[in-house]
Amino acid sequence: MTLIQEQLTPTVWRKLLEVYPRVALTGVVNSGKTLLLEEGGRGTPPKEVVHTDVLSRKDWPTIPSKICSLVTGKESFIVAGTQVPRCLRKGLEVDAVVWLNTSRTGLDRRQEGFGKGIRKIMHAWRHQHPEIPVYFSPRALHDNELARMPE
Repeated sequence: MTLIQEQLTPTVWRKLLEVYPRVALTGVVNSGKTLLLEEGGRGTPPKEVVHTDVLSRKDWPTIPSKICSLVTGKESFIVAGTQVPRCLRKGLEVDAVVWLNTSRTGLDRRQEGFGKGIRKIMHAWRHQHPEIPVYFSPRALHDNELARMPE
């Protein structure tokens, strides 16, 4: 099982996007997923980004299969959002996962429960897919932090 614990910097993120064509980006609420995409970039050439969080909550059970069908057959993409672990569990095929584990803000009870669910799924998925590297960032990314970090 490949778990690489590393705080993300713009250089690390860009390198991941160069090396891995299909990337999953997940984490708890307010962990910096969107911030990472906005400030760290989408690769060169830019990868298509599919955000799982934009799908309707009414369709909760179907979100993973919808996401998988959106990227099936594509050679390069980033799937980002809190639903990524569920997508991975349902068969989303990626070359690497980036997992942001902590929130920039306090979480309410529901969000804490959701974070526990993400961790539980990710731990199980990692054991089933030891060949896929998981880049685990131990702390949240804060506004403008990526821009200030040294290369």
